[in-house]
Amino acid sequence: MTQKVISYLNQKGGVGKSTILFHHAHYANEMGKKVLVCDFDTQGNASTALLGDDYQEEQFGTVGAGWLLGKQNVDEVKIATSKNGISVIHADESLLDVEDMDIDDVVSLTGKNFELLTDFDLVLIDCPPTVGKRVIGALYASTNVVSPIEPRKFAIDGLASLIHTIMAVRDDRPELNFEGVVINRVNSRSPQQKRNVALIRESLGKQVFLSELVEREPISDAVEEGVPVWSLRKSGSVTAAAREMKAVLKEIEWRLS
Repeated sequence: MTQKVISYLNQKGGVGKSTILFHHAHYANEMGKKVLVCDFDTQGNASTALLGDDYQEEQFGTVGAGWLLGKQNVDEVKIATSKNGISVIHADESLLDVEDMDIDDVVSLTGKNFELLTDFDLVLIDCPPTVGKRVIGALYASTNVVSPIEPRKFAIDGLASLIHTIMAVRDDRPELNFEGVVINRVNSRSPQQKRNVALIRESLGKQVFLSELVEREPISDAVEEGVPVWSLRKSGSVTAAAREMKAVLKEIEWRLS
């Protein structure tokens, strides 16, 4: 099986990329894949969701994402593991130092460090909500990109710039594929959001996922509990949220294949 390295990327924060990545990691893990999550966002949302609030203390001695981007050297690549067996290279403070590095060094060192991670079938990168050197390093190491967005005007306005960044890296790395946009946190009762969804689909066509995610409380509840939404006690809203999330994840896996 050829390893897939997927960057979850959007230039705007709060669009749910960490939440979808979290569920993707569990979904692939349940399919029997060896999954690694790399958290390049200093907020550490993916790290906290997978490893708990005190992940840096509990996982003492494990490598952080600053190492993966080439800022720090280690004698042993010891990687943290979640309670469900998902491997995690967690966010750490040295990520901020990466922005002071030369971009060529970031790209080169990130590539070399990723070559040490061949034991995994799937690598998921949670990118920060800015296009800096961490994002460029992630894109050069990736095979695929998925971009969650909310159906709001400001999110739509930033799409062209986001896709331009991905395509600029693709000029140097033709194996990088933009898998498309996942429309997330849809307010199904909002006429304006319905118009925005239609505009996104009209503008981007097949680059928009057929499946979309409605704003549902069980999804955020599940992440806070550190479990995928389909593991929660069943109710009408949980069943709907789980169905929609799995539909998105199945489409991601289909696009990757």
